[in-house]
Amino acid sequence: MTALTTEDRVSRRIGFDSKDIESTAVEEYIEDAQAIIEGDTGKTFAEGDVDYKLARAACTDLAAAYALIRMLGGAYAGLEFHEEEIELGSQQSTKIQLINNYLARTNVALNILKKGDNVLMPHTTTPC
Repeated sequence: MTALTTEDRVSRRIGFDSKDIESTAVEEYIEDAQAIIEGDTGKTFAEGDVDYKLARAACTDLAAAYALIRMLGGAYAGLEFHEEEIELGSQQSTKIQLINNYLARTNVALNILKKGDNVLMPHTTTPC
């Protein structure tokens, strides 16, 4: 099985490096995120498939959310986390907003992937 995303993509998404979190942990989050995406949709995604890029983005977002939760000191279970489990500081609230954004985008992507109606957006919004 080829992973939908990479450690580098997740790292760039949230701006961390190997000293912030172990690469083995990120690889685990990627595997978990992919299992959720493929399990929820009942599909696997290969490069070149019409839905591949959306599935890859969702996998990157979900793995990034898991990594941020871990970096803040919380544990994750599926798509749930409890803010009271996370150490909050001045910059942490911004990270919690990022986590929520990543989870929201993942949910939107999952809904699109489940329906199978991933239609490319038009290049222009000008009426014909």
